[in-house]
Amino acid sequence: MEEKTLKDEYEEKRIPEVSDFFSHVTKSDGTPLTPQEQVAFLEGLNKALVTSPELAKIHFNTQVYNVIENEVTTRGGHSEGVALTAENLVKAFGERTGTAGSLENRGAFLLARAFGYMHDLGHTPFGHDGEGALDTEMSRFAVDKDYRDKRIQMFG
Repeated sequence: MEEKTLKDEYEEKRIPEVSDFFSHVTKSDGTPLTPQEQVAFLEGLNKALVTSPELAKIHFNTQVYNVIENEVTTRGGHSEGVALTAENLVKAFGERTGTAGSLENRGAFLLARAFGYMHDLGHTPFGHDGEGALDTEMSRFAVDKDYRDKRIQMFG
């Protein structure tokens, strides 16, 4: 039996592509966006993200990692690191599958970067640890069961 390549596995597993992300997006006349228009949209999205007030705000918020001793950065720096890691993963995947340089790979690269930038927006101070601390603190206060169930249903 012939050995499968990474590209064969990619095609077999049907890993979502950038076009899947745009499957519900159409132009005003109802026609789908072309791959070139999808990439142009993602380029605009990335420009909007890096110049957004929300991302600018987190560039000055301290992010502390408790797992690594003395590791302190900003949440903006952390988001940039996640975006860079996502970009590098897509780049490596493109090189290994022979799709590097393709329009689809460019779109995946831009989408991964956008997700990297956005992944921390909306967190409470101190990220996930802050969420846990707030949850623990707020659990001291009596909350009726209906409210707690609705909150869990909405926010997990």
